[in-house]
Amino acid sequence: MSTGSLGLLGADLDLTMADVHLRAPRPGWHTRAACADVDDGPFAGRHTFTEEAEQAARDVCQDCVVREECLAFALAHGVRHGVWGGFNHAERRRLRRRWLELRDAEANRRRLAATP
Repeated sequence: MSTGSLGLLGADLDLTMADVHLRAPRPGWHTRAACADVDDGPFAGRHTFTEEAEQAARDVCQDCVVREECLAFALAHGVRHGVWGGFNHAERRRLRRRWLELRDAEANRRRLAATP
């Protein structure tokens, strides 16, 4: 699962899909995303949207060929808005917390293994 890159650093970025559309270079996977030509309201999520709009966004994500890359990007960059990889912000927050725990545990394991 690749994270894609916008050359952005830090985990506290306030990115939305609209930001991804405006920044260059775009992640390589973005042009292949099922949502690339769809109204990005539920994906950007800067404004409140209905449960129906969120479900419609999830439906677009369901069979997307870059769903994993999209989710990984959102987790890696702390995206706080919208539906990314089929997950809303609250769901991604839980996933990100677990992802960071696993990443830190792996880093600790490697550090201990490298210590003579």
